[in-house]
Amino acid sequence: MRKLWIGIVIIVILVLAITIIVTQVKQETKGIKIGVILPLSGNAAWLGEQHRWGMDIAVNEINAAGGINGKKLELVYEDDKNESLEAVNAFNKIWTIYKVPVVFSVSSSSAMAIYPKAEGKKVVLYANCGHPEIADLSKWTFRNFLTSLQETNAMANLCIEKFVIKELGVLYVDDAYGVGGYDVFTKTYTGLGGKILADEKYDKNGTDFRTEITKLLSKTPKTIYIIGYGKSTAILLNQLKELRYNGLILGTNNFSGPPINEMALTALEGSIFTAPQFYSASNNAKMIEFGNKVKGLYGKEAQWNTAVEYDAIYIVAKAIKNAKSYNGDEVRNALEQIGDFDGLAGKYRYSPNGEWVLELAVRTYKNGIQIPLDK
Repeated sequence: MRKLWIGIVIIVILVLAITIIVTQVKQETKGIKIGVILPLSGNAAWLGEQHRWGMDIAVNEINAAGGINGKKLELVYEDDKNESLEAVNAFNKIWTIYKVPVVFSVSSSSAMAIYPKAEGKKVVLYANCGHPEIADLSKWTFRNFLTSLQETNAMANLCIEKFVIKELGVLYVDDAYGVGGYDVFTKTYTGLGGKILADEKYDKNGTDFRTEITKLLSKTPKTIYIIGYGKSTAILLNQLKELRYNGLILGTNNFSGPPINEMALTALEGSIFTAPQFYSASNNAKMIEFGNKVKGLYGKEAQWNTAVEYDAIYIVAKAIKNAKSYNGDEVRNALEQIGDFDGLAGKYRYSPNGEWVLELAVRTYKNGIQIPLDK
């Protein structure tokens, strides 16, 4: 008899547990969920932080205005630590639990690892990263991000047509972003008649690059183009100056914000780099208002990454609103119909391969202040 009662109690507990789980799932499905895979820890946590600010602000605004078709928008975050395997695990976790139609990623290496998974599950991968080819690899991949293809193509043309730099050296980070950008730059620059005197790649997690720098400097380049990001690039810039390089330094959008301009501001003086229109010293009223909001909420300066992700959430929210149903196929179709977009980070031109292309600006540092190059 006692065993019977124990069995009944166990069954009751199981039924109650299942009821609670089902109720929670039903409550969760009342809202609209989007997966977001960011480096929230590790060597690129600063990047994840900048992207998350813009996403959270956009979601709060959308929900305050009534949500999407009356439903609140919710972001489900997972940490990829800027590592491909972690990104795949994060994607699998989000898909298994929530079956979301859209997943965001901001790391080139992560996006390259995830996109076959997203394609197989018919999930839109919104890959706001700089890898030059990610949007071309799958009809399920979209972005409104500045790409290394766009930047390195622009810099190659600037070198030949504006700056008249016929030869230079290149330092690039050894990952999908750096290698992809280097390949595009080399093809465009040499195709226009430029000559690369030497090139060296460096570890994104490294701290001592004197060997690579010394090899490059042995070819005595008067100009060096750096394709990189994060603390490692800031360290590399400082070590370039320690090794008495005084020539021109060219760079990518990553020169415009932390951690590079916090750790290597002196080394950035006089450098020239490409970046989107948005930056904290802009005199644009919308940009100033957004910058003040970020500063008030997080105590830090808004970066162009922040503005781009703010725009991205609004693009995806519009697609979900217009979609016939809440699934990857319909959201993908709706994204393709949005067309050109005027956002906080600037004007976007939609390209049929699934990306909104941003207008580029060219800036420099003068007396430690970031300014447009022509000022």
